[in-house]
Amino acid sequence: IECNRRPQVENEALALLQQDAAGNRRYTFAELIMRASGVPAPVFADSDSTKVVLHARWLHGNPDSDGNIAYQPGDIQGMAGPRLDFVPAELMAPGEISFTSDPQLGKAVITANSWEEMCDRATLYFTLRKPKVMGPSSTYAQTMYNLFTNAEFRAGKIASNETFKKLDIPVFPTRGIANILQDQVAPVLVKGYRPGEGVDADRYPTPRVNSAMAELQAKLSQEAPRPTPFTSFARGTSSYEDYIAALREQLARQGGGWVTVAPRDTAQQGNDSESASISEISRRNAEIWGEKAGCVAYEIGGAQYQAGLIRGFDP
Repeated sequence: IECNRRPQVENEALALLQQDAAGNRRYTFAELIMRASGVPAPVFADSDSTKVVLHARWLHGNPDSDGNIAYQPGDIQGMAGPRLDFVPAELMAPGEISFTSDPQLGKAVITANSWEEMCDRATLYFTLRKPKVMGPSSTYAQTMYNLFTNAEFRAGKIASNETFKKLDIPVFPTRGIANILQDQVAPVLVKGYRPGEGVDADRYPTPRVNSAMAELQAKLSQEAPRPTPFTSFARGTSSYEDYIAALREQLARQGGGWVTVAPRDTAQQGNDSESASISEISRRNAEIWGEKAGCVAYEIGGAQYQAGLIRGFDP
C-alpha cells in the first residue's frame, strides 16, 4: 500500500486485507496524517474475514481479442441490480459518457476468502449488477463474466497481458427490456409503423385522426358484418345452447379468443370518459375486422349506452 500525496486507487481494496489490533481496517489517509505528525505506523495483521479482494473497473465498451475496447456513447443513470453483501464499495459516476476523459465510469470492490470464491462472486456480480445506460449496450459485463468463468484463468494459467486473447469475446451485447423499448418500440411510437403515422403535434382529436376516422367509417359502411352464431341467437333463430356450443368450438379451434373493450379503453384520451361518440363505429370495427381476427365478443357498458342517449345518438 502506497502512502503518499496521490493515494492509489487500489488502496481501498488492499486496505481490506489488513487490520489493526482493534479489528479496524487500514485507512491510508488517516495513516498519512498521523505519520506526518510523528505518530509511529500502526502494526497491522492479516484480516480475519477477507483473504482476497478484487478491484473491478466499470467501462462501457466492446473489447476485442487484441485488448482494444470500442467505447460506446450513452448517459449513465446509475446502477441496477440487487445489493450484494460481498461488495463493500461500489461507485458509478452518473451523467454523459465522455470520450475525452478517463474511460473508467466506476468501480466495485469485491471480497472473498479464496480465489475460487472470488471468481464465483465476480461471476455473480457481473451477472446481477450492471450500469443503467441510456444508449447502446456493451459487451463489457459479459466479457468479465467469461473471464471469471474461464477454467484456465481460474487455474492461474493466463497472464494479464494475454487475457483477451484467451477469452471467448461476445460478438453482440445482451439485450434487455430497456434496449427493446429504446431500439424497437420508441421508433414506432415516434415515427409510426408507416411514414407519417408518428407523433402528431396537434391536440387530440387532430385533423389527421378525424380524417382517418371518416375514411374508416365510410369503408365500414360499405361492408356488412358476417353472421355469427350469436347473430342467430340474438334474432331468435337458434337456441342459447347452440350459441354456446359454437362458441366453445371456435375457442378450441383458435386455441382461445379475445374480447374488445375498445370504446372504454382507447378513446378516453379524447376527453369523453364514456367514449359515446365512437361507440357505434367501434362496434362496427369489432363486428367486421375484429371478428375476422378471432374476436368473440364486443363489450359495451351501461355508461356508454346512457351517454349515447344523452348526446342524442340513436342506439
